[in-house]
Amino acid sequence: MATGNLVRKKPIRITVKGIPPMRLENSGLNSGLNPKFVRKILATPPAQLKTLCSGSENNRNRLYFANNLPILAALLKASRVAGKVQIIYIEPPFSTQSIFHSKNLTYAYKETLSGYHFLEFLQGRLILLRQQLADTGSNYLHLDEKRVFFLSRIKVIMDEVFGEPNYNNCIVRKKCNKKNILENNTAISLITFFLHHTKSENYTWNRPMENYLKKKAAKEYQYTEPKTGRRYQKISLHAPGGVRQGQTGKGIMPPPPGKHWQNPPESLITDNCSLKKRKT
Repeated sequence: MATGNLVRKKPIRITVKGIPPMRLENSGLNSGLNPKFVRKILATPPAQLKTLCSGSENNRNRLYFANNLPILAALLKASRVAGKVQIIYIEPPFSTQSIFHSKNLTYAYKETLSGYHFLEFLQGRLILLRQQLADTGSNYLHLDEKRVFFLSRIKVIMDEVFGEPNYNNCIVRKKCNKKNILENNTAISLITFFLHHTKSENYTWNRPMENYLKKKAAKEYQYTEPKTGRRYQKISLHAPGGVRQGQTGKGIMPPPPGKHWQNPPESLITDNCSLKKRKT
């Protein structure tokens, strides 16, 4: 087996007049990202934005109707946006080879890109999106079952743009119930994918949590302490399986026959309770 150290080249700093420079971190890993292509994308002429309608002055939400490449180029010059975005979620065209229309049957958009053209289309936009992110920001890219066969190539592109060390995870989400396969009598896709990359290793992550409903709490914790009113549940301290070698199979008090302690016995000792040797 051959061993060795990864050779990292010096980072490449790409500058285009009028916008923040782009630094290709760990360029030894980003060797597939052509600096000329990056410079071309960064130099994309910005869109001339025109307000069609507006809400209240306090509403900072924006909706753009145009090719997103020049829109992203325009946002690079917006001091309130460039380098300050904390999270980006993108759902690129799924290459359905279809032309879509609005409710009044006017042209809306088309999804006809495929193969190399799709990858180049995506790479250019990822470059501009990375520039919008704050150093603590994250980018999530959604892929359906048709694009999953491009998953490895798209990940390589994202590694080139964001830096391979900034790849966080590939999230798999179940999008429908498997019973639909039987109902429709055909094979369907059950899952969808999200690639998560960050601007740097010091990204913001808020753990997803949900409120514990009283009904669920009452079901999970069926007992109540009389003095405090706190709810609790009873769990077994041992698990099925013969006595194991090591701490969970030994101790001051051996586990019941055919069982083993789920935790080392000394961790079960508290101020008010101690394990005593079982009487035989």
